[in-house]
Amino acid sequence: DEAQQNLFFGRERLETAMITALENGRSLAIVGPSGSGKSSLARAGLIPLLKEGALPGSETWRYYPRLVPGRNPLRHLARALQPEFAPPIWVQGTVQNFRDSADSLTDLINQQTGGETAVLLIDQFEEIFTLCTDETIRRAFVNNLVNLFRNENHGHIVVITMRSDYESRLVRLGDFQALYEEALVRVPAMNAAELRQAIEKPAEAVGLKFEDGLVEQLIQDVLGEPAALPLLQFTLLQLWARRQRNQLTWTAYEELGGAQQALAAIADALYENLSPAEQRISRRIFLALVQPDPAADVTSRRVQRETLYQTGDDPQLVDAVLERFIDARLIRLTPGDTREKDRLEIGHIVLARNWPRLLGWLEEDRVTRRRRLRLRAMAEQWDATNRDPGALLRGQLLAEARTYNDLDELESLFVARSIEAAETEEREKEAARQRELEMTRRSARRLFLLVIGLTLATIITLAALIMASRSASLAKASQATAEANEAIAEAAQQTAEAGATAIAQSAATAAAAKSVAETAEAIAEAERDAAQQSAAEAATAQAIAINSARLANLSARVATARELSAAALDQLDNDPQLALLLSVEAILIFPEDDQSPPPEATDALYRALRASQQDVTLAGHTDWVTAVAFSPDGQLVATAGLDNSIKIWDAATGQLRHDLTEHTATVNDLAFSPDGRHLASASDDGLILVWDTAAGTVVWALQGEDDGAARSVAYHPDGKRLAAGYERGVARLWQIQPRQSLLRRTDFAGPVNDVAFNADGSQFAAGGDDGLVILYDTETGAPVTSVEPGSNTPAVYGIAINPQNGDLAVAYADNNVKIWREGLPALTLAGHSGFVFGAAYSPDGARLVTAGGDGAAKVWDAAAGDLISTLAGHNGPVTAVTYDNDGQRIATASQDGTAKIWIARASLEPRVLSGHNDAVLALAYSPDGRFLASGGADNDAILWDAASGEQVSVFSRHDNVVNDVAFSPDGTLLATGSEDSNVRLWLLESEGLQAVFDEAAAVSSTAFSPDGAVLAVGTADGIALWDVAAEEVTLTLSQSEAVRDLAFNPDGRLLAAAGDTAVTLWDTASGNVLNIIQGHEGPINGLAFSRDGAYLATASDDGTARIWQVPSGELVHSFAGHNGAALDVAFNGDSSRLATGGVDKTARLWDAATGRILRTIQGHTAAVTAVAFSPDGKFLTTASKDSAIQINPLNTLDELLSQAGKQLIRGLTAAECLQFRHGETCLTETEDGSPPANIAPSR
Repeated sequence: DEAQQNLFFGRERLETAMITALENGRSLAIVGPSGSGKSSLARAGLIPLLKEGALPGSETWRYYPRLVPGRNPLRHLARALQPEFAPPIWVQGTVQNFRDSADSLTDLINQQTGGETAVLLIDQFEEIFTLCTDETIRRAFVNNLVNLFRNENHGHIVVITMRSDYESRLVRLGDFQALYEEALVRVPAMNAAELRQAIEKPAEAVGLKFEDGLVEQLIQDVLGEPAALPLLQFTLLQLWARRQRNQLTWTAYEELGGAQQALAAIADALYENLSPAEQRISRRIFLALVQPDPAADVTSRRVQRETLYQTGDDPQLVDAVLERFIDARLIRLTPGDTREKDRLEIGHIVLARNWPRLLGWLEEDRVTRRRRLRLRAMAEQWDATNRDPGALLRGQLLAEARTYNDLDELESLFVARSIEAAETEEREKEAARQRELEMTRRSARRLFLLVIGLTLATIITLAALIMASRSASLAKASQATAEANEAIAEAAQQTAEAGATAIAQSAATAAAAKSVAETAEAIAEAERDAAQQSAAEAATAQAIAINSARLANLSARVATARELSAAALDQLDNDPQLALLLSVEAILIFPEDDQSPPPEATDALYRALRASQQDVTLAGHTDWVTAVAFSPDGQLVATAGLDNSIKIWDAATGQLRHDLTEHTATVNDLAFSPDGRHLASASDDGLILVWDTAAGTVVWALQGEDDGAARSVAYHPDGKRLAAGYERGVARLWQIQPRQSLLRRTDFAGPVNDVAFNADGSQFAAGGDDGLVILYDTETGAPVTSVEPGSNTPAVYGIAINPQNGDLAVAYADNNVKIWREGLPALTLAGHSGFVFGAAYSPDGARLVTAGGDGAAKVWDAAAGDLISTLAGHNGPVTAVTYDNDGQRIATASQDGTAKIWIARASLEPRVLSGHNDAVLALAYSPDGRFLASGGADNDAILWDAASGEQVSVFSRHDNVVNDVAFSPDGTLLATGSEDSNVRLWLLESEGLQAVFDEAAAVSSTAFSPDGAVLAVGTADGIALWDVAAEEVTLTLSQSEAVRDLAFNPDGRLLAAAGDTAVTLWDTASGNVLNIIQGHEGPINGLAFSRDGAYLATASDDGTARIWQVPSGELVHSFAGHNGAALDVAFNGDSSRLATGGVDKTARLWDAATGRILRTIQGHTAAVTAVAFSPDGKFLTTASKDSAIQINPLNTLDELLSQAGKQLIRGLTAAECLQFRHGETCLTETEDGSPPANIAPSR
């Protein structure tokens, strides 16, 4: 800070540059990588110099306290300007003033200073992105700054410091970006001489000495390291604590493990001396003090002490842990009003890069966060689909969710219902099994009783027959005796009577036997009936069991498909081929004639197909990757970076072959020799090294005389010569062996950032920071032609020469690429929303790929200048691009620390329309679908041929932004509404202007009535209904909120108007309000009626789209999925689908009936501002702030599967199958690693 000005050395050159910049302007943007010393440069360098009178009168200026934006930049801004004795309510009122008016900051400073110049320092400006999540607060903060910059009636100065990896996000801030670029001062890494001053000068001031060679070792250890200054500062502090009298010693340095290990060693030693309970607390503290950010690794986060106390913690124990890390300078404390309000932050974010333990915690936390976010998204989707039981968790996803103990109310309910559903399914399965067992038992019991009954009947029948037979024999014997012995009358008579009795008994016995038989037969009949009934019951039970099993199987497959889809999305960046395989697997587990796969599976397949253009990710550098090059045979890729290293990779597998570390500073450029045996590298250490690519060793070294850092290098086609560009405006031509400088040109006023040979090597081009480009004759060194810079020509960052026709592509720092032909401009490629850092032609010269500071590479038609596709996948600016020698692959390098290899020609490639030079804000299809109209921030409306993508007309008479476009129902007129307060009606047949409708305020929206007789126009003042034929207003509708969008219902009787908090439904005949629909928690940006007019869809800043019943206003569905505001909404022709666009750079396709997301459409590099379905429903067209329009085909599932079959280059491995299918058979697994066969449409 200012108190340490006398110890601040090594930045004298930058201090002079900043003072010079303020002589000519009133703002500074001090920008550099994390740890480059931006804050120190402002606080200990610039501000003290100004206070000492570095500028005329600056010693008397008013200097406000340093401001750090934090979570609420408006509150922090108010506090910085708060008068000494102002009451606390003053801050609250001032914040509201900032919200209400963008002139409030200017007015307040003017009031406080009375005409005196004021200086406002905003440190860590990136926090408006990393910590401030409220878009309205961010916008109000920036708008106040913009108006302060622009007001010419004062001399106030604003200085900001910002990490350079957030530059691409400035595109969101509109006018601020242009002001930023004018004020930009870049903070490079310190060179060796500057580091020596920073080390030795403060030591001299306090009489401190170093043992011999220690300073040189310190410089060597931190030179070129990311965040070198914080590492150096921490190491010096530790050496100071271990000093021997007034000397810093080698012994202490070696105990620390050197500069690169000192921080980790101290942190680990402290951590390992903590108790297990204290270690758990320390882990939680550090994770609370850093904030993972997808675009920039991690950022620091300030928290109040009281937020670190958790239920069950002993606050004294937490404080004790904090004090130990504060004492070790690993955590920084800013005292608050009370102890609980103390603000704590990490000592420096470099700790998150250099402490392996914290890196491990962060990675574990990232994985947990991704899974938690996935759970949150699934819970919101379940809630949005009326809590559809089919959307509940099952299997592994449910098991994972049950481990979380920090669920909110919705998540808890979602998991609880999932558990209940899983338990219910399990109980139903068990009940079905028990029913089957009971039916089996009953059948067995009945069969047993039947057998017993039949056996008894048989025994009884046999006994009766035996008795009957014996009685008949006795009767015959008695009759014979009677005839033979008549004399014995009495005896015979008695015998006869006895026989008669026996006969009667026999007859009775026979009748009894017959009755028994009849009874047995009846029993058997009853048993047959029972058996038939049991069989029927068994069949019914079996059918129920089969259906239950089918439903259980289907539920299990749906759960598996969702699990595979989630896994596929997790793999999009790391392994696009695995993502594609998993998404195909999720589809294929639903065979033909079965239920369709869940929407999540189809969406994952679509996204995987788009991402599979990304082939390999090369991760290994510890800082920005600055250069990338393919070997001529395409088998190797070389990368270089700010970490001073060069890495050579296997281009097919991504395996590291060599790690080359001879350079002592940033490596800026790379070039392979034509035979691939050598690799040339250009570095800030001033050297061009030539490496043997097989051995990984240096063969030759080339160094210019006082040329400064080597910025660029290119091989001549003969492999014997090199062209090179240098920091001090020098372009050289080298002979490699024997080493000789053949040419040294000093035509440039600044660094020469790129060089390139033409196809035959007869010429080479050089381009520099001064905007100059010169094409030289290779043999004579004479300039052949040049592109001279104008007064405002931006820096040249990259050049490329078309190998077929010699066109020169030049990448500029104004976000554009210009194609020069024979010294004259031929084309301008405008599409990036950040600086363009490089360009490369395909070998056939048909395409040009460009590297953008907006985080994307773009592929262009080199002849027509049309944008073909966008390669979006990096989490930071793209710094370099190149094609391989057969034009099939593209390699990119990025500030996110990775390089990526892409398939050059994308699948599912949307048609991209490029014609606007600024954000595209509105879209509309003509009723017959032949034309597409767009309006943009470049003040133009463009009419396109929807089939070919060719421009038909450009309507450019507006004086300000075109906010809306609308076709008349008969397709003869186009209405364009603008910030210039005009609506213009264009007759399409003649392309002439038919009428101008003047409004008193900026026009936000327009809408034709269904009969075309009326045009509704929305402004901040209300709504005007214009008679189109008479060209006059017939009705004015006044409402309290500014109109953001308008839509007529299909019969024209209702007009819906979107406002800041609600939608107003107007009766167009009477002008009465029929209803006010409320429910969104932010401004409503877009409206659309369903085809039958029964429903109204809305899109809002609260991140949701919603469908409401009309006119009741009852909520039907809420669609949650965008990460940030939803900016537009549209129904398709039959209203079965809903499309939304958002600030998260995506468009999303939804099932309007269920609320389920069907597809996520990516490719834009900035917010998607408008969406429109083609009338036939086959395309969804999107417009974006990146100035591009995409016509996206809505491919069927069959088409997606067919394309997947073409793009798969391998199958799942056995290990992957086990990991993702948990032992189940994988349909895409192949034993030999070949692509799976028969990935073809099956439904």
